[in-house]
Amino acid sequence: MWLTDDGGETWRHGNAGLVPRYMPEDARAGTMDLCVHNMHRAPARPERLFMQFHGGVYRSDDAGESWTDVGAGLPSDFGFPLVLDPADPDSAYVIPLEADMDRVTPGGRVRVYETRDAGETWTARGAGLPDEDAYLTVLRQAFDRRAGEDGLELYFGATSGDVFGSADAGARWFTAAQHLPPVYSVRVGA
Repeated sequence: MWLTDDGGETWRHGNAGLVPRYMPEDARAGTMDLCVHNMHRAPARPERLFMQFHGGVYRSDDAGESWTDVGAGLPSDFGFPLVLDPADPDSAYVIPLEADMDRVTPGGRVRVYETRDAGETWTARGAGLPDEDAYLTVLRQAFDRRAGEDGLELYFGATSGDVFGSADAGARWFTAAQHLPPVYSVRVGA
């Protein structure tokens, strides 16, 4: 995370708290070899950011100066996609994958994990999603959201060619499309 306070004249990094577990322990301190998979700023609280890191889910409450690991409670803290609720700065959604060497949904069960308390706790949301033998991969840009008239809608696609949606912030899911080529990106119109 690069930060500037003077319109880009000078820059500093805000990586305090990030732990690149994929590097040897003696090389972690001060490294700039950081693998950020996804990061979003909370629209309702701009100093809050959530990050899906290569082996970690993190939150910053000081605009990226420092980071807190909030991955406890997830079946895996590895993954790519991340979506925030634009109306609630405490709410984020991730889709965990097994690990960097096995980039599929844990246990063959597709679940979207939701936090409503800034990462203190996570809740699995899977009603309507594949429950067994579904070793899917969801990539960085394949998860999106829309704040609709009736609440938050969520949509994601997998490299299997499946697209799933939820009209109620992840409480229930439906299959929006099947048998597509691998889905690398999902974008929801206004």
